[in-house]
Amino acid sequence: MLFRSKRCPGLFLDLRNGLVSPEFEDIRASGLGGRTVIVSSNGRYGLVNRRGEWVMEPFATRLWPLGALMAGKRCLGLGTQTGQVGVIDEDGRTLLNPIYDDIHVGDASIPLFAVRRGETWCLVDSQDTPLAGSLADRMNPRPSEEGEWLSGEGGDYTAGIRFCRDGRMGLLASTASRTIAPEFEDIRPFHFGYAAFRRNGRWGFMAEGGAEAVEPTYDTVADFVYGHAACCRDGSWFMLDMSLKSTALGKAQEVSIPWSGVILVTRDDGGKGAYTFGGEELLAPEWDVVRVMGPLEWCKAAPALLLGMRNGDFRLVALDGTVVAVCHNARQRDERPVYEARQG
Repeated sequence: MLFRSKRCPGLFLDLRNGLVSPEFEDIRASGLGGRTVIVSSNGRYGLVNRRGEWVMEPFATRLWPLGALMAGKRCLGLGTQTGQVGVIDEDGRTLLNPIYDDIHVGDASIPLFAVRRGETWCLVDSQDTPLAGSLADRMNPRPSEEGEWLSGEGGDYTAGIRFCRDGRMGLLASTASRTIAPEFEDIRPFHFGYAAFRRNGRWGFMAEGGAEAVEPTYDTVADFVYGHAACCRDGSWFMLDMSLKSTALGKAQEVSIPWSGVILVTRDDGGKGAYTFGGEELLAPEWDVVRVMGPLEWCKAAPALLLGMRNGDFRLVALDGTVVAVCHNARQRDERPVYEARQG
């Protein structure tokens, strides 16, 4: 249990079996499940372990978790009195010397850091060695008006770090063994083996090797999720599967994939509906609201349900198309709603 307070003389930190004394001005977690905690004394930050022993005595002006792992150990950003920053691990070992003006981690699955010296960004590994060809004008994971210039997500289905050089976007693959050259107007990290890119105002997809897999002919595309990607061209939407087979969905304002096997569609008249990946209709596009709901206790046969709502009428539909429940006049106060339920 963590008790955190600033400049509170009665502060204790209980780390399961350990106890840190109340002598510190501030106590912060070094990361979820970390072996050490960040503490402040006399305006400087250091690290203590669960036994209350110093791992790194307080000398840093800033110390914050970066959300990345290196060799199984959590990484922390470290700021010095000169205003420069570096990186240490949770055992206090220096990974990057504090010689940089800014530093970020874009993808927790990639053992690299984006660092800035002056106006130039580059990527360095945990040995403080710059990655060849990674110099960039902008490399910053925080959203801004210009977008996310360094970004990435961990996990089995998405990886990569974007960077910008001379106004063009490139991508560093998660293995850090290759770089997709910065020759695109925009590019996104890989999802399910495909990365979306934009060239001449149109979107397409590339395979993991960097070869073009889908010609850039779409106005907009979504990343692959649940093995499918929604794409729009001239107001008409299409669904791509992992084999890049295209299924036409027709004209629509918006298409999304909130659940495995479910496509939500908003037509031009505002009506919302739901379809399977194969294009079979689950809810006709005539509802004001369509939502995906989790399993219900009384209907365990359906792992998830679709809820359609319109003018006080509700309809619950299983993902196989079976109507589970219907409710009429739910908003009328002068009479009780009428329910028709079908177990199944």
